[in-house]
Amino acid sequence: MQIDEKMMRELGSAGINMEEVLERFMGKQDMVIKFLKKFPADPNYELLEKALENKDEKQALSASHVLKGVSGNLSMNVMHRLFSEQIEYIRGDNWEDVLNVMEEIRKEYEKVVEALKKLP
Repeated sequence: MQIDEKMMRELGSAGINMEEVLERFMGKQDMVIKFLKKFPADPNYELLEKALENKDEKQALSASHVLKGVSGNLSMNVMHRLFSEQIEYIRGDNWEDVLNVMEEIRKEYEKVVEALKKLP
């Protein structure tokens, strides 16, 4: 499977640094596609939402940390930065900022997931 130029631009517009992720995966587009398609199915986003709803600091920290790693590995750089911020807020017991950054995370997450739905 190959990613055409239009799809590369669309994924880039959604916040995925395609040049970087392709370099990380040694140019293997089929592997990049495989792992990008798995991202929306990762249960940690839903776990994070539930943990925040229940003010479960331990679960929120765990889920946000996993998502930070996954988004970093897939070069979703905006989300990676937001999860990094969220982790610091959780560790600092600053729930107002934890929830505020979650609003930004939701917007970025939806943008990425919508773009990923168009992958071949």
